[in-house]
Amino acid sequence: MLDEVIRTISDLTDVFIVSPDLKRYNGNAKIIKSPKKLNPSLNFAIDKLKLPVLILPSDIPFIEKKDIKKVLKKDKDVILCPGNRGGTNALFLRKKIDLNYDNNSFNNHLKDIKEKDYSYTILDNERIRFDIDELSDLKKAKSLANGKLESFLKNKVGEEIK
Repeated sequence: MLDEVIRTISDLTDVFIVSPDLKRYNGNAKIIKSPKKLNPSLNFAIDKLKLPVLILPSDIPFIEKKDIKKVLKKDKDVILCPGNRGGTNALFLRKKIDLNYDNNSFNNHLKDIKEKDYSYTILDNERIRFDIDELSDLKKAKSLANGKLESFLKNKVGEEIK
């Protein structure tokens, strides 16, 4: 799925992968080697890259270029796109916030944005919202994908999801 996300956004912007170790990755994105925990890793990357930055997870298989374009053209300090279970599936920062991708990250981020009195927009997009966290998500994805994800899963995972 990481490759799908990268392929979707790579002609719109530079792509960086933040990870403590991606020896198996051999794609076009640049790697930022970082601490092992997610929040410090993302803060490290933002400090290195400078704002603005768009943070996306690697498990949003249905994202399309037009979704990213909508996020990038919003004229606010922060644009948030919620995930299915209270997470943040896209976060576009023109101003830095305290990243908190632990439980209920969407509300954590929104609280910090409001405390800092930043302008923001919530963009609820079904393709960005849908992420793969559990087996039930794969089953739902199969029904939504019209074969797109099924062929991906057979090629990459080697299993059929029933």
